[in-house]
Amino acid sequence: MCGIIYSAGGKMKWSIKELYHKQNIPFEFEIDLYETLCDKVSILDISLVIVSGTYSHINYNKFKFILNIYCSLVLPDSITLEPIDYVFDQDFEEIFDIKDSNDEVINLIQNDIVDLTKVVEEEIRVSLPLRITNEEGGSNG
Repeated sequence: MCGIIYSAGGKMKWSIKELYHKQNIPFEFEIDLYETLCDKVSILDISLVIVSGTYSHINYNKFKFILNIYCSLVLPDSITLEPIDYVFDQDFEEIFDIKDSNDEVINLIQNDIVDLTKVVEEEIRVSLPLRITNEEGGSNG
């Protein structure tokens, strides 16, 4: 894993100072979001979430993260409520800045720390299908 920052479990976060010194280094980490997501958004079960990607420095305190989020979920069938296995594998681009912007959607850097945990949680929440049934490609698990 030469050149890759890897962390198993826990939160993945960097100080702005660290980001300046480690630019364009790929990273990968696993995070357990079971407690955070299962009771709140109709997720019956979730595997460890694997997040990988890179980031680049855009300007003084602005950074762009390119992320891939992968996990296995068990969701309720919209008709029968039977469990359905669902693979979540999506790419996202996130901008972090120390200042708010009216021109683009950004994540504010607070206390000089970029923390991807909340971003990953939110991306999974908003990207889940509204309705899923066995007929739409899920497999009964």
